Amino acid sequence: MSAEAPPIKAGDSDETKVSARGGWIVVACALLMGLPTLWGTFAFGDDHQLVLNHVLVNHPSFAHAIELFRIIHRDLYQPLPLLSFQIEFAIAGACGLLDHGIEGGAWFFHMNNVLLHALNACLVWTLSRGMATVLRLRRGDLIALVTGVLFAVHPLQVEVVAWINGRMMLLSTLFALLAMLTLARWLRVGGFWSGWAVPLCAVCCQISKVRVEFPFLMLLIIFAHRQFLRVSTDQVSMGNVGGGIDQKRGGPSNRRAAHEGRRYIHISTVVVLWLACAAITAAATVVNYQATDRAGMFEGAAQNLTGPGIVRALRSLAWYFEHFLIPIGLAPWYPAPGVVRWMEWETLRAVLTLLPVAGLGVWSLLRHRPLCGGLAWFLLAIATTVQLVPTRNTLAADRYMYLPIVGLVWMVGLALAQAPSRRSLILPGGRGLSRTVGGVVVLALLGLSWYTGWFYNEPLRKITRIANMFPDALHVWERAGWAYYHDGQYEQAIALSEREFRHDDLDAHSDALEVIGAAQLKLGRHDEALASLRKAIAADPEKPGSYYRIATVLEDMGSPLEALAMYEKAVGMAPLKNPWILRLGSVYRDQGRVDDGRRMFEQALKNNPYDIPATLGLAEMDIAEQTPEGFARAEQGLRALLAWEPRQLTARTHLGVILNSTGRTAEAVKLYTAVLGDDPANVTAALNLAAIRAAVGDAAGARDLYLRAAGQPLVLSEMLAIHDFLVEKRDLETLLVFWSRQLTKSPNHNGVREMELWSRGLAGRMDEVSKEWAAVVARAATHGPETMALKTWIALAEGRNAEAVEHLRMLVQGSPALSAVRRRLLTALEVYD
Repeated sequence: MSAEAPPIKAGDSDETKVSARGGWIVVACALLMGLPTLWGTFAFGDDHQLVLNHVLVNHPSFAHAIELFRIIHRDLYQPLPLLSFQIEFAIAGACGLLDHGIEGGAWFFHMNNVLLHALNACLVWTLSRGMATVLRLRRGDLIALVTGVLFAVHPLQVEVVAWINGRMMLLSTLFALLAMLTLARWLRVGGFWSGWAVPLCAVCCQISKVRVEFPFLMLLIIFAHRQFLRVSTDQVSMGNVGGGIDQKRGGPSNRRAAHEGRRYIHISTVVVLWLACAAITAAATVVNYQATDRAGMFEGAAQNLTGPGIVRALRSLAWYFEHFLIPIGLAPWYPAPGVVRWMEWETLRAVLTLLPVAGLGVWSLLRHRPLCGGLAWFLLAIATTVQLVPTRNTLAADRYMYLPIVGLVWMVGLALAQAPSRRSLILPGGRGLSRTVGGVVVLALLGLSWYTGWFYNEPLRKITRIANMFPDALHVWERAGWAYYHDGQYEQAIALSEREFRHDDLDAHSDALEVIGAAQLKLGRHDEALASLRKAIAADPEKPGSYYRIATVLEDMGSPLEALAMYEKAVGMAPLKNPWILRLGSVYRDQGRVDDGRRMFEQALKNNPYDIPATLGLAEMDIAEQTPEGFARAEQGLRALLAWEPRQLTARTHLGVILNSTGRTAEAVKLYTAVLGDDPANVTAALNLAAIRAAVGDAAGARDLYLRAAGQPLVLSEMLAIHDFLVEKRDLETLLVFWSRQLTKSPNHNGVREMELWSRGLAGRMDEVSKEWAAVVARAATHGPETMALKTWIALAEGRNAEAVEHLRMLVQGSPALSAVRRRLLTALEVYD
């Protein structure tokens, strides 16, 4: 006799028992369910924030792996899944899957999710089979098969598998199931290492996704194995678990134990193990609670979910039971009612749904404890998500069912295999008919799972599904608008966002107008964009995004000073929004406010020490000092950046500037040439290498590089570098063509329009410049130094010398940052007259 629990009685029928090959059936079903997800991409949200844009994840290294265990990840502590993503990035990079873009390797991440789901399904089958044996249930193999197959193919499981960031749920469930299996084995046969594996699995579970219910699920397993526990000291304890049975003890239970070959565990040892796992769970809960609280999740949930907590819990539980039995109408997101009340139809419906469940629970407690155990598993595992105390802005989500559903599918398997008729799944038509019905049900669930998974394959499908399912929910069309905006479909983004105006909700109007304004800006309709964004602010003055986008409109229209005020307003309202902080820092720097610019870049690095643009921005400001100390600081920061991101082209280009400025010109040329080899369209490297060529007298080589850069998208400062070279070489025809093309690309950019007029003036066409100048002045609310220089030039050309002198005095008395403008004006005057 083995050391396992007593076998099933010999009299039990085995006509429907399934052999151990059932495990392979379960795995095959899980793989089939996840197959369509392999064609999916990275979804919006956590897939981007915790995978694609997480430096510690997408730049694999041992140091970054260690760092993942030292930081909070958004509002939770979950380093193990992020470490798995990092390993996948390393493997995908080594295999060349990322050579043509990160989306080319998305299938690899999805494949690993599918494999983890298959492994979890196999563990569910194994756990169910073991529990059926311990509880002496008839047709245990059939119970395990039904349980495992339903877990594998149920549509409620799709979100966790199809969403790459579902890895958190997959891994936490994996280690929770491993812990329960290890605990069950330890209780049955003992073993030192099996005992220690349980808290180890608990740790891995909690650092994948906190599972507050973990110790309570352990109690269910312990209760099911209570026959292996002993309290008295005269019985075999954990200390003797590796040895045989003490034959000297003569009590009836001990004689029976000796006969059956059992090994008993002392209850105190089990208590110690349970307390250790409970302490691990408590520590993880505290860490994650604090992180969630700092992220403002509790406060936000409390503001958006009001009313009696018990009503929220009832509605949530009813939703889960309904969609477990009839898994249709599933979506990636479900709107939660802001206010719940007792006297509402939805509450009554929830109560009516739960009454039969409560009756089943009472009956199973009295008559069939294994069935009650499945219900207990579900309720314990789902309890932390039913929003009795608000923690999230939703009452239900498919992903929350991934571990709790084990209890429900166990109940189904148990009910089918233990039917009172004792014929189990055998229908009147015989075994063949029962198998046919079972196959049809599984195929139907697979079809629903494939249909559900289709919505997760692309972000637009995902948001479109949500919008079509809940067209009357606040903000749903605005979110759809953002999805189409990010996809480059700006007209569609505007059309969808306008549907929010059906609601009498100023907050929804403001958000929709922000999308509309951003889309209009992308379409080049600056005046419309400005009007839409001003309406957004009027509807809700507390929306920082509207201020930021107004700033971008004003900057694009050539009004930098007015844009600056809007940038400051946006950043003041959103001090953790690094892209906005960096833009403000760049504007400060361009306006000559070096200290303010440095403060912004340092604030961004404080928010995220791995922020590449912030590191580059500080390096640029250090380089601009043109001092040995500045060059040294910049070089140190850039080399530190390149240590973990060696392919960062901008950092390499800036390092080339330092090398050239500190007399290491040959190294700079080598570096710029390497950058252009990796990226022939790199404008900065081309311009800097062109400047070196020009400085050493290689005018032809410099001209080729400048003209190569001229064919790429440019910012104004880069355009001015090309302008200065062409003016210096008196290549005025090429200059005129260059600015004409830039104006065609950016017809609403006042700075470009001014320089196009400048190029015509250099070509001797000052009469045209004078005629069109008034229109340029009228377009800009404020004017920069280039405008002042052009005013000076036009006044001199028209004989208004006193006015020209006044403009010139303002330029001369300006900050040192305007020296390039003064030099440009002087060169222009020399060329013109």
